Amino acid sequence: MKFLAIFWFIFKWLLIVLVVLSVALFLFVKFAPVFGGKPNAQTLARMEQAPTYNVQTQTFSNLVEIPVSVEVEGQENKSRWRLLYDFIAENTFRENPRAPKSPLPSVQPQVSTLTNGEFIWLGHSTLVGKLENQVIMTDPVFYESSPVSFIGKPFKMEYLPKTSDIPHVDVVVLSHDHYDHLDYKAIKELHTRVDHFVVPLGVKAHLERWGVDPQKVTELYWWESTQINGITYTLTPNQHFTGRSFNDNARTLWGSWVITTADNFKVFFSGDGGYGDHFKQIGERFGGFDLAFIENGQYNEQWAFIHMFPEQSLQAAKDLGAKRVVPIHWGKFDLAKHKWDTPIKIYLEKKAQIYPELIVGTPIIGTTFSYMDLPTQTWWEQVK
Repeated sequence: MKFLAIFWFIFKWLLIVLVVLSVALFLFVKFAPVFGGKPNAQTLARMEQAPTYNVQTQTFSNLVEIPVSVEVEGQENKSRWRLLYDFIAENTFRENPRAPKSPLPSVQPQVSTLTNGEFIWLGHSTLVGKLENQVIMTDPVFYESSPVSFIGKPFKMEYLPKTSDIPHVDVVVLSHDHYDHLDYKAIKELHTRVDHFVVPLGVKAHLERWGVDPQKVTELYWWESTQINGITYTLTPNQHFTGRSFNDNARTLWGSWVITTADNFKVFFSGDGGYGDHFKQIGERFGGFDLAFIENGQYNEQWAFIHMFPEQSLQAAKDLGAKRVVPIHWGKFDLAKHKWDTPIKIYLEKKAQIYPELIVGTPIIGTTFSYMDLPTQTWWEQVK
């Protein structure tokens, strides 16, 4: 009898704790600004006219129908929830064998001294460059790759770039709304120093909720362009998806970007995405690129359609007609099952076989480099 009383006492309190935690999680997801906003009527009307938007499901699709994840024969095919659990555990409680044990070499970025044709890589997909006297920034992420501060922290670096290192930006280019590409805290800290944002359809709602002046934001669909002070920004297709919460999968658009100057200098920024015919279409439409920043990292066989393996990243560069490439989407977060430096090692090993004439840059995080003289040091070899 005493045992039953103790059992029911424990069970009752566990149930209460579970209910409280569930309510807290619901309220957090429902009201925390980090999850972003919902498109207004004007944006929704534009979305409904988009060829790849389904009005019934209120979601976008890719150019070709693909699964977000696939089963791999001979491997443990984990559910989305199990993958989420593993990600949380490995980024909070366990020692991660894939992450670097020593700080990555890096320096404080000198954005104010950039000259035309120079760029700075800040890790993952965050870049700052200068073209025609405009400072352009891609996917500014300075904090965690998750909605909470204790999950998805960046790797340790000798100097971890800060938003305070960025004095002014003429144009911020966003590829999509995943946490490792759209950073709530960074946008809050940066937006008053940014003149303009160019974003895929639907992403403007997040920025507005975070205090960005809506007049500073231009939303585009694939193949649409906007011109800002002589530079043309064109949103181009890629093969991916979006979402910042449990129930908003593909509710906003994703894309890659083509940046073209008045004298026809062309830069490609891939954002995230799997390999497909769209790279060849983009290359043919724009006639090749002087410089491309292309995803090379955070891949997995289960995600074969939404992220590229190094060999595919090289083929994408070839399809695009890129003369020079700086591989991105690595060197900052652990978001996949490969070791942190495996993508760049494979990329350089396979280059001679797939695209031997390609010029590849491997800058140290925070350093300034010119597109005409890409750095080639293998700095990761010195990291433990």
